[in-house]
Amino acid sequence: MSDPVATRPHAPGYELPETDDGLLPFGWARERLAGATTWWVATVRPDGRPHAMPIWGAWVDDRAYLLGLLTARWARNLLDNPAIVIHIQQGEDVVIVEGDAQLLTAPDAVVLERCRTGFAKYQASHGNTVDPDRSVGKGFWEVTPRVVFGFSDYVTDATRWRFPVAEVPPDGA
Repeated sequence: MSDPVATRPHAPGYELPETDDGLLPFGWARERLAGATTWWVATVRPDGRPHAMPIWGAWVDDRAYLLGLLTARWARNLLDNPAIVIHIQQGEDVVIVEGDAQLLTAPDAVVLERCRTGFAKYQASHGNTVDPDRSVGKGFWEVTPRVVFGFSDYVTDATRWRFPVAEVPPDGA
């Protein structure tokens, strides 16, 4: 799996370094996303107002996976508008994922197994077994990131990682 391209965030007035010195490797963000037990997700209501909610998630193969009933406000928002922001913070370490969510109705066995591994952290942290199989058809989401931001000291190591955008053939196939 290749890493996304790392650059500085565009933040005029924050006096970020003009060089790439101090940029964080994407493995830094992967580790924090995989280990975080509370993910704040922000979605957009049908009337355009924002909605934020803490939920559980798993970071697997550079995708975020979320489980939750389709009746939850954040899930209903995603059914109307797939845009999502995921935010985690561990001490001074911050990671923000911007992307698009897709409801998975028939994930393959490999994805399910990798997600079981990704959600295993909740057994250790909360004593809960989170089984993605039980959420298929009820609210199992995959988030494809477009851009990720991360830092532990914003002025010295703020990093933006851009993910390649998949090209859609003109015929939609």
